[in-house]
Amino acid sequence: MSKGQIIILLTNIVLAIYLAGKISTMKKVNLQNKQILDKIEKVVSENTQIVNIIIEELETKIAKASEVINQSESIVVNTNKATSGDLLPPNEKQIQNGSKILYLKKQGLSIEEIAEKLNIPQGEIKLKINLHEKMNSVQNRNY
Repeated sequence: MSKGQIIILLTNIVLAIYLAGKISTMKKVNLQNKQILDKIEKVVSENTQIVNIIIEELETKIAKASEVINQSESIVVNTNKATSGDLLPPNEKQIQNGSKILYLKKQGLSIEEIAEKLNIPQGEIKLKINLHEKMNSVQNRNY
């Protein structure tokens, strides 16, 4: 072998060793990347499950809130019918419990008198009157 061939052979051996080291490093990096990707996929999966649970809870709460709103709107409609000056005073069966309270309040009865007449606690009477007043103020703001 000539001196030039030996130099080429040694250069190829050094280059092969260098490339083998780089390939080994790249395999380690690739393995680390796979491990990181697996961890990311696990976190994304867990977060997706959490988000789905939160969405279900929110949908349940929205449905309950819609029910309350519908009931409140029904009370407002019944109250408006019961308190309208154009209508004749309704009889006891025509007035729902909340509307009875508002009707009697409009007739000038005190909270104590209403509670005694309807056999309902005074706190409940106050609550329903306050709710009605707040709903009317919200309606007046929206219209």
